[in-house]
Amino acid sequence: MFLDTDADAASGYAVSALGADYLVQASGYGGALQDARLSHFESSDPENWTGWTFIGTAASAMGQDTAGRWNVELSIADDLLGSPFAANKVRASFAFDDNMDHTTHTDVPINGRTGSLRVTQRAVGTLLATSGAQPFLQLTFSAFGFPVHVESVSPESTPSGRLGAPLAGGPPFDLNPGENRTVIWPIDTTGLAPLSTVSARVLSVVTNGSYLFENEPARAYVGAASPNKNIDGLFQDWAGATADSDLSPVRRASLDIKNSDGSVVGSDVYLYMKFGGTPLEGTPAPRRQARQQAPGGGGGGTSGSGTPPGRLVGYDYIRFFLRTDDTASGGIDVNGLLVDRYVELRGRERQVRSAAVYRWTGSSWQWEAPLTWAFGDVEVEVRASLPNATFRSSQIVGMTVDWMGVVDSASAQPTRAATRGAHGPVVLDISGQWYLRDTPPSDQMGCTVNRKAERTQGSSNKSVTLTGNESACWDVDDTSGQTVPAGDWQSVLDIYSSSPSDTTYNVIFQIWDKTNHQVVTTIGSCTGVSNYGNDQTCTIYSVGSQTIASDQVVRLRVERAGGGGTVRIDYDSGTSAGDSRLFLAIPEFHDVAFPVTLGATAVLAIAWMRRRKPAS
Repeated sequence: MFLDTDADAASGYAVSALGADYLVQASGYGGALQDARLSHFESSDPENWTGWTFIGTAASAMGQDTAGRWNVELSIADDLLGSPFAANKVRASFAFDDNMDHTTHTDVPINGRTGSLRVTQRAVGTLLATSGAQPFLQLTFSAFGFPVHVESVSPESTPSGRLGAPLAGGPPFDLNPGENRTVIWPIDTTGLAPLSTVSARVLSVVTNGSYLFENEPARAYVGAASPNKNIDGLFQDWAGATADSDLSPVRRASLDIKNSDGSVVGSDVYLYMKFGGTPLEGTPAPRRQARQQAPGGGGGGTSGSGTPPGRLVGYDYIRFFLRTDDTASGGIDVNGLLVDRYVELRGRERQVRSAAVYRWTGSSWQWEAPLTWAFGDVEVEVRASLPNATFRSSQIVGMTVDWMGVVDSASAQPTRAATRGAHGPVVLDISGQWYLRDTPPSDQMGCTVNRKAERTQGSSNKSVTLTGNESACWDVDDTSGQTVPAGDWQSVLDIYSSSPSDTTYNVIFQIWDKTNHQVVTTIGSCTGVSNYGNDQTCTIYSVGSQTIASDQVVRLRVERAGGGGTVRIDYDSGTSAGDSRLFLAIPEFHDVAFPVTLGATAVLAIAWMRRRKPAS
């Protein structure tokens, strides 16, 4: 639960149109609450999850009501919330996560005193006649919590001055909780040129509750759709986009690729993707919740003893990898295609934080050009101008990524400038998540216990106990002969000690030579760690791209460092207890600097402009 206690969206952690000052994390398993932790946000970066600092516990209870529905109650002492806490200013947002990548969130601010209002905007149709007033901007008002009074609405259109008065049922009006009302505004297209576009959106609402806007502005063509490629947010020039099929369900609808396509016009490349949900939704809590973790890390985390936590943001990434010239040599292998450029849009809560195209130089990715883009409710289209590129039978691979790694990827396909053809799916296995398993690796040398890390989760509930100077290692055999792209490396261990107060351990990421049985490179380490419990993390930030030879492998090494107790690692489990794992190339791209524009945010289906009624 995120709490905004000062009614200031510009301060605190940006989530659900709030500036959250406090965070309550209630966790449990087996149908019972185990822990409720209160943290305070102490960072000037409104998106940095590691800005949360633990300050105390919260009273909590869970049970079923007479209808059989489960309820959770949380109570926080006023003195823990400090100044400028005022009960009449508190607003809340809720997020639920099962630690298995399934999440849900509230999308309107809740204050417990007045109702909340969601305003969903869309176009009645996307093609208008060339003259006369026609139904166009459709707004649906939905009330939550308490009755809501809507006094007035201020819409605007482009070109300006074209919207008329609402056709029927316009404000003022009242809504009861759970009630919806749809109102339509007409637009006059008289005098507008054929093939031109119009748009309309809501600027503000006068109401007695908190509110937010949902969806992109309403857009339409006048007379006929443009026959040329345009970034206009209408997407009618992408008919026949290639459908994507998945062998297993994609864990997040907002990153589930349904269709993708590309086209080259001169030196411009146009790209398209359609999703199963709202794109660039992001993750409000980009770290798994540890079970009964010792106080000290808050909602954020640690990279080991003495190491300050780095920036951790729940961004989503939309990427298109391009092979611009099929006769050129070199490139990076993505889904069986040697690519020389990639296009990326990165953001959270429907806000784009960076958008650019990068070029492969032979040793690293370099920024090349900015992008032009437009979003729909479940679509995005992008244009990149590449005057220095040679386009010859160019091909693309679409991909979606979140803070945990690759979520969905499409097969390689030609752009529209080339002849279409069929391409079978190729699994991308050089970044993402691997579970620590109890299977032997290809090289069983170098550690007291040698095991393998695999893509699939186990089910055998194993543990290894270290004494003295013993160590346990897990090799990621999938990485042999591959290139691990730049990003953060992270281990997430279910780790315990018989004497946690004085026993420490080290976590080390290595490149291991399987032929000579020796370390080639130490990527990074967390040393002298004394944190124990479920989901204890060690993160190595900003690791550069790593080319792994065919006789080498990425190795995770855990070794007992000192103290009077043993160190036990639980792994190879099919549940969230004992599912120790590691991540390679978590996509943050800290080494690339971008101009960033911050704005108001909200959790679900966020429009490019949202407002909330200021506190009175």
